[in-house]
Amino acid sequence: MCAVKEKYPSIGKKFGGIEHLLKERRPLMNEEIPGFELLSSPKKLEEPIDDLNSTMKLVLNKLKADKNAWPFMEPVNADDVPEYYKHIQFPIDLGTMSEKIKSGYYVHVSANTIGDRAV
Repeated sequence: MCAVKEKYPSIGKKFGGIEHLLKERRPLMNEEIPGFELLSSPKKLEEPIDDLNSTMKLVLNKLKADKNAWPFMEPVNADDVPEYYKHIQFPIDLGTMSEKIKSGYYVHVSANTIGDRAV
């Protein structure tokens, strides 16, 4: 564990949330995200992924294969948990994400495309 802490000194560090910024419904600037400055190479976020859909499918399939993923496979049933949608403003589940990937919903937009704002 010492080698990990040596290489990644911010591991385990907790940062304040950004929920208040998300309520403003505008793109976030990098410097507004707590802990962003600790990333080793923020420029990597601007490089497009060659095949975004394949990469996302790979990650999603690994998540779905986990034995603990079962509660996240389908949307929460409002009849079973009536309060859920009062507290969760933007619900998402692995099944819905799969459908969105298939439909081409997710796209990569580089920071250069929208000026100096990060995506």
